[in-house]
Amino acid sequence: MAYRVLVADDEYIIRRGIIRFLRKYEEMEIVAEAEDGEVAREFIENQEIDVAFVDINMPFLNGLGFIRQLKEISPKTVVVIITGYDDFEYAREGIRLGVFEYLLKPVMEQPFDEMIQKVLGKLREDKAAKDYLEWARQTLRQNMDMLTADFLEKWLDGHYSAEEAEERIRYLGLEFPEEFLLVYV
Repeated sequence: MAYRVLVADDEYIIRRGIIRFLRKYEEMEIVAEAEDGEVAREFIENQEIDVAFVDINMPFLNGLGFIRQLKEISPKTVVVIITGYDDFEYAREGIRLGVFEYLLKPVMEQPFDEMIQKVLGKLREDKAAKDYLEWARQTLRQNMDMLTADFLEKWLDGHYSAEEAEERIRYLGLEFPEEFLLVYV
């Protein structure tokens, strides 16, 4: 599975360089490039991406504005700012927005490779967590009947306090008539 990548930078040469660096990684699939924040925003409205490489200073919609909108649409997307601006305020705003990494132009191959390894580690970690949660949800769905039967048996035998019973009823998504609950809870 390849991670879907967007590169947004108004400088054509920089975009080409980032894309050239990224092509070395089979796990990275460049699905879009944008010369400004508006074009990038239009793309993310219709397509999911896993990683965004974003310049701060772009026409129409700057990088920080784009990142704000991206995080609203896709909060899990890993964002890397690549910029020529070594301004603390930009870095602080990037941190506030949940930017994963902040690289200064000109981008050199070794720091870029080191950053990509961190990005890939984060993406793999996120995927493993997502896969585990899906497995847990599926396992829970498959065992719901057994869990419900076990709860009902123990509840009717008096093993749960009213609070514990109410909590388990909510957790299992069970619905009972109110009069039934008044008697048994």
